[in-house]
Order: sequence, then structure tokens, then C-alpha cells
Amino acid sequence: MNKIFPSINWDLLGLSASFLCVMHCIALPFIIMFFPLLGMSFLENSLTEMGLILSSVSIAAIAIIRGYVSYHKKKSVLFMLIGAVLLFLLGILIEHPTIEKGSHLIATILLIVAHLFNWKEIRKRKKCSCSYCSK
Repeated sequence: MNKIFPSINWDLLGLSASFLCVMHCIALPFIIMFFPLLGMSFLENSLTEMGLILSSVSIAAIAIIRGYVSYHKKKSVLFMLIGAVLLFLLGILIEHPTIEKGSHLIATILLIVAHLFNWKEIRKRKKCSCSYCSK
């Protein structure tokens, strides 16, 4: 994986994608009335929403699994899995707009927290010189 994407900071990319997802969830209800005037009705599309969800979860999985292989702590993986389940299951199963947006917001925050834990552990590992970290 390092040979294919040697200089990509997956956590930063994942944080950015998750942030876009949060902005989508927060801003959409307020600016939806201006979509016809701005020609932005594509943001209202469920395919756009699913694309944001898939990209956020995919990037999170790449970043956090790579980090887990490096430092072997399950906290980031747990937050990522809970966030992914909330995004997919509750977002698909629940049709109530307020509950759906709320679950998406909570799930995205969990993904952001997972990336932050992952980033912190990777940075800690780079600074550490103990025998466990040098394996």
C-alpha cells in the first residue's frame, strides 16, 4: 500500500471527507430552499449523500486499518465501525429526516474522532524508540 500511495496522509484525507459530510448534514436543511435559484439541486440527491458516505467510510477504513497494523490499539477501529454502522444502517433504515440527519451527524463525529485517535497514535509511534515500536 505504501508503494502505491507513498505520501498520502489518509487521516487528513478522511478528516476532510468527514468534515464535508458534517457540513452537508448541517447546511443542507438551511440552504435547501435556495437550491433552485443556485442550480444546486444535485446536493439534494440521495446518490450524492451515498457517495459522501461511501468515500468517508472507505477513506476511514484505509487510514485506520493501516494505523491499527502499526500500533495495535482497537479504539480507532471501534469508533470507525460504530460510525460506519450508524451511517449505513440507520441512514438506510430510518426514513425520518431529523433522526436520519442526527444519526449521520453522530456517525460522522465518530469517524472524525477515530481519525484523530489514529493520527495521535501514529504520531506517537513515530516519536517512540522502544523495542515494541521498532518492530
